[in-house]
Parts: sequence; C-alpha cells; structure tokens
Amino acid sequence: DKPPLAKLYYCSETIEAKFIEELQHLASGAQVDLKIIDNSSQAFLNANQLLREVDGLMQRSIWFCGPSKFSQCLQNDLAKH
Repeated sequence: DKPPLAKLYYCSETIEAKFIEELQHLASGAQVDLKIIDNSSQAFLNANQLLREVDGLMQRSIWFCGPSKFSQCLQNDLAKH
C-alpha cells in the first residue's frame, strides 16, 4: 500500500449514501485519504481540526472549494497559525 497523496475533506449538510460510496471508491483508487464531515450532525471543518489531522499542514498546498464564506473563514483561521 502506498501512502495517500492527498487528503480530501468532503463537508455537506446533505450526505447522499450513493454519492459518498462513489466518492470513496474514486478516492481509494487515486490514493486520496477521504474524510466525510456531515455538517447536519458534526461541527464545521476548522483550522484546529486540520492542524490535528494533517501532518505538516502549513508546509502543504491547501485548496478550497465550496461557499465563499466557508472558504474565507477557513483561510482566515489558518492564517492565524
């Protein structure tokens, strides 16, 4: 087994089982460590969680997609570290 090349956080308030199953399949084939965050029952993704879960986070490339407010909050939070 090769280590994952990337870590992908999929955050949504509407988790559809069929879509998640396909996403998990694609991620495993692409050496992507997939983390599903169901925002209907879990806290929103934040910098502290990323810092705990991703070794060397601040030395990595970090990409965002999603609502601009979410991306801006996460970028601002990461900039404090």
